[in-house]
Amino acid sequence: MKMIKKKIQKTNVLRIIFIFFFVSEIILFAETNNSQNYPDIGWYVDSGNKLLSGEWGFENIIYSPIFSMIINLFHENKDYPILGFLFEILNLILIFVFSYFLSLLIDFKEIVYNKNIKIITLIPIAFLLANPFIIKYSLPYYSDSYSLIAGLIFAFRYSYNSLSLSFKEQLNFLYEFFGTFKYYILISFLLLLRYPIVIILLASLIIDGYSYIKEKFNRKIIFFLKYIFLISIFILIFLLSNNHISKFKLDTNHFLLIITFIMASLGFREAFAYDLSNPMNLLQVNKISDILVSNKIFISEQELQLSILLGVILLTISLISIGRIFYLNNKLTPPFFLSLILLISTELFIGFSHYRYSLMLIPSMLLSFSLKKKTFRLNE
Repeated sequence: MKMIKKKIQKTNVLRIIFIFFFVSEIILFAETNNSQNYPDIGWYVDSGNKLLSGEWGFENIIYSPIFSMIINLFHENKDYPILGFLFEILNLILIFVFSYFLSLLIDFKEIVYNKNIKIITLIPIAFLLANPFIIKYSLPYYSDSYSLIAGLIFAFRYSYNSLSLSFKEQLNFLYEFFGTFKYYILISFLLLLRYPIVIILLASLIIDGYSYIKEKFNRKIIFFLKYIFLISIFILIFLLSNNHISKFKLDTNHFLLIITFIMASLGFREAFAYDLSNPMNLLQVNKISDILVSNKIFISEQELQLSILLGVILLTISLISIGRIFYLNNKLTPPFFLSLILLISTELFIGFSHYRYSLMLIPSMLLSFSLKKKTFRLNE
């Protein structure tokens, strides 16, 4: 009994240490990068002002309305000492909350209880602590932090049955929020804070609707409809890529364009998204430098080299995790791949693709390193 208590204490200590380092990184990033004044903030402040003034335009309602109003209230009142202090306290609380939820992606019990720790078990810890995009967008000033939380709930919903017992035990208090209808209420609320969450909401509706229909109707008909749907999605991607090539008069083909969009989405920063006609545009310093200069964006050669290196590393990890999700072939596989396809389709439609949009899929990718492929015995 004492041994069990000691292991539980070690688990809690490890989680607290992780949260401490993660929160420290977020705060340090915020202090050194002036995160309250990023380029998009002006739009959110203006949109929030219009919404609070009763101007309910379509664009303002669609794009993160609740987040816009909160950011507007913050910017309008941050100069008042008491209100500014309260906002800072709320911001710090949210950072700790986000950090705690992201720590749920790590099976600390497995680390404590298992004497033969595999490197794959430690990948989520290293990824969360060393990924600058995760650190940056975990700040509540960015609406992307809510994409991470939505992606977390999404991943737990479809991977729960495949998780180890120790992993499930740390999620029991959250089960009603991802294992019941409350999941849709929570995701819909988070959608009002970050608009790309509509992708995983749509994917969930399609997958859950498909599962329900499959139980009620002839399986052959459902099987036929499933492949009709998938073929339609791929035709849509082809049409969207064709439209993008025609619209911007690009000297490329559909295959190169789609590959480049996928690469940008799985590893590269926003600044690299100005010309996604060829994968080499993401990998050559001189090429990306010329593209940025033509768009009046000036980044040093050293920063570009570091960004490309980071992009390649993140892309590699993303592809490995996606490969694992495909290999595991569990309940997480269909909704994840549908979300990824919908994401690429949406990016082709808007003509823009970068790692920031795929943040909501990162929790699923990280969970792939904690899941194991089920094996079946012949006598079962």
